[in-house]
Amino acid sequence: MEKNTIILFNPMPVEHPVAIPNKMTTSLQVPLVNVPLSLLALGRMVRIEFDVRIINAVTDADYKTNISKQAKTPSA
Repeated sequence: MEKNTIILFNPMPVEHPVAIPNKMTTSLQVPLVNVPLSLLALGRMVRIEFDVRIINAVTDADYKTNISKQAKTPSA
């Protein structure tokens, strides 16, 4: 039996012209290291029943296209 897919999305934490190109937060220009631990925890809880996809805007430059493709892919 095929599982339904759940898409979990981790957005950029800061919308700022300096933050996005430099991959830095605006507070003290700290390097942006953002592992979506909360999404990993949620995904682990439902992984037996669902196929879990995590899309991370911090590391995926083309995340909007990736979300669209995943959301439009029908399950069998």
